[in-house]
Amino acid sequence: MDYVVDGDTLDVDGIRIRLVFVDTPERGQPGYSEAKQFLSDLCLDSHALVDEDDLQTQGSYGRILAVVYCDGVNANAALVDQGYGFWTYCYTSEFADEPWAVGC
Repeated sequence: MDYVVDGDTLDVDGIRIRLVFVDTPERGQPGYSEAKQFLSDLCLDSHALVDEDDLQTQGSYGRILAVVYCDGVNANAALVDQGYGFWTYCYTSEFADEPWAVGC
Protein backbone atom coordinates (compact mmCIF):
# COMPACT_ATOMS: atom_id res chain seq x y z
CA MET A 1 0.00 0.00 0.00
CA ASP A 2 1.55 3.24 -1.15
CA TYR A 3 -0.38 6.29 -0.01
CA VAL A 4 -3.57 7.30 1.80
CA VAL A 5 -5.32 10.15 -0.02
CA ASP A 6 -8.14 10.55 2.50
CA GLY A 7 -10.39 8.36 4.63
CA ASP A 8 -11.91 6.44 1.73
CA THR A 9 -9.29 6.66 -1.03
CA LEU A 10 -5.82 5.17 -1.24
CA ASP A 11 -3.14 4.20 -3.73
CA VAL A 12 -2.08 0.59 -4.11
CA ASP A 13 0.83 -0.09 -6.45
CA GLY A 14 0.27 3.31 -8.06
CA ILE A 15 -3.45 2.72 -8.70
CA ARG A 16 -6.01 5.00 -7.07
CA ILE A 17 -8.65 2.99 -5.20
CA ARG A 18 -11.97 4.28 -3.82
CA LEU A 19 -13.35 2.08 -1.06
CA VAL A 20 -16.74 0.82 -2.24
CA PHE A 21 -19.79 1.50 -0.01
CA VAL A 22 -17.85 3.81 2.34
CA ASP A 23 -17.90 7.57 2.67
CA THR A 24 -15.77 9.55 5.11
CA PRO A 25 -15.58 13.28 5.85
CA GLU A 26 -13.95 15.45 3.21
CA ARG A 27 -11.04 17.81 3.83
CA GLY A 28 -12.21 20.65 6.06
CA GLN A 29 -15.05 18.64 7.59
CA PRO A 30 -15.05 17.34 11.17
CA GLY A 31 -13.57 13.85 11.33
CA TYR A 32 -11.49 14.14 8.15
CA SER A 33 -8.10 13.89 9.85
CA GLU A 34 -9.24 11.07 12.13
CA ALA A 35 -10.60 8.97 9.25
CA LYS A 36 -7.46 9.50 7.18
CA GLN A 37 -5.24 8.64 10.16
CA PHE A 38 -7.25 5.48 10.91
CA LEU A 39 -6.88 4.28 7.31
CA SER A 40 -3.17 5.18 7.36
CA ASP A 41 -2.60 3.27 10.60
CA LEU A 42 -4.49 0.27 9.24
CA CYS A 43 -3.04 0.13 5.74
CA LEU A 44 0.26 1.97 5.30
CA ASP A 45 3.19 -0.44 5.08
CA SER A 46 0.78 -3.38 5.03
CA HIS A 47 0.17 -6.07 2.45
CA ALA A 48 -2.93 -4.85 0.59
CA LEU A 49 -5.26 -7.16 -1.29
CA VAL A 50 -7.60 -5.31 -3.67
CA ASP A 51 -10.89 -6.93 -4.70
CA GLU A 52 -12.25 -4.78 -7.51
CA ASP A 53 -16.03 -4.47 -7.77
CA ASP A 54 -16.97 -6.32 -10.96
CA LEU A 55 -20.37 -4.60 -11.28
CA GLN A 56 -19.17 -1.01 -10.90
CA THR A 57 -15.49 -0.85 -11.70
CA GLN A 58 -14.98 2.91 -11.69
CA GLY A 59 -16.44 5.69 -9.63
CA SER A 60 -16.14 9.42 -9.96
CA TYR A 61 -12.73 10.78 -10.90
CA GLY A 62 -11.88 7.47 -12.61
CA ARG A 63 -10.97 5.70 -9.38
CA ILE A 64 -11.24 1.92 -9.15
CA LEU A 65 -14.02 0.85 -6.76
CA ALA A 66 -12.94 -2.00 -4.52
CA VAL A 67 -12.77 -3.66 -1.16
CA VAL A 68 -9.26 -3.43 0.27
CA TYR A 69 -7.89 -5.88 2.80
CA CYS A 70 -4.88 -4.56 4.72
CA ASP A 71 -2.98 -7.45 6.29
CA GLY A 72 -6.25 -9.40 6.11
CA VAL A 73 -8.48 -6.69 7.66
CA ASN A 74 -11.36 -5.38 5.53
CA ALA A 75 -10.62 -1.63 5.51
CA ASN A 76 -14.07 -0.76 4.14
CA ALA A 77 -15.90 -2.45 7.02
CA ALA A 78 -13.36 -1.32 9.64
CA LEU A 79 -13.88 2.37 8.82
CA VAL A 80 -17.63 2.06 9.38
CA ASP A 81 -17.38 -0.31 12.35
CA GLN A 82 -15.01 2.07 14.15
CA GLY A 83 -17.15 5.14 13.42
CA TYR A 84 -14.85 6.90 10.95
CA GLY A 85 -17.16 6.51 7.97
CA PHE A 86 -20.67 5.55 6.98
CA TRP A 87 -22.28 3.28 4.41
CA THR A 88 -23.30 4.86 1.12
CA TYR A 89 -24.24 3.84 -2.43
CA CYS A 90 -25.25 0.37 -1.28
CA TYR A 91 -26.54 -0.86 -4.61
CA THR A 92 -25.25 -2.21 -7.92
CA SER A 93 -22.28 -3.96 -6.43
CA GLU A 94 -21.07 -7.51 -6.34
CA PHE A 95 -20.49 -7.00 -2.61
CA ALA A 96 -24.10 -6.01 -1.73
CA ASP A 97 -24.88 -9.38 -0.12
CA GLU A 98 -21.57 -9.88 1.67
CA PRO A 99 -21.84 -10.42 5.45
CA TRP A 100 -19.47 -7.52 6.18
CA ALA A 101 -21.83 -5.14 4.31
CA VAL A 102 -24.85 -5.84 6.54
CA GLY A 103 -26.37 -2.50 7.39
CA CYS A 104 -25.36 -0.97 4.11
